[in-house]
Amino acid sequence: MSEVYPLLALILGVWLACFIQSHRLFYKFRAKYPDIAQRDIPYAFQTRENPEKLLYFLRRKSREVLRGDPELWGLRQQVKFLTVLSVIVPPVGFAFSV
Repeated sequence: MSEVYPLLALILGVWLACFIQSHRLFYKFRAKYPDIAQRDIPYAFQTRENPEKLLYFLRRKSREVLRGDPELWGLRQQVKFLTVLSVIVPPVGFAFSV
């Protein structure tokens, strides 16, 4: 059982990093492009959590806007990578730990 704890810590770390970076991306995007955020992201200016706030940045629609801004583009790339890791790490990790 003790060999599972490092794996759980890794999974939690990946999920936490994805959460933090996606929030940084969303709030920086909303501050720089409030009109686009209001138009394209539901509940962008409300405190209500909505998965669309993350999913918008994984769509092609956001690429045109974000490519022009190196800071936001880098954050988008990090969020994409961490999202893929957050899906891959748990099943692969548990498959190899059993």
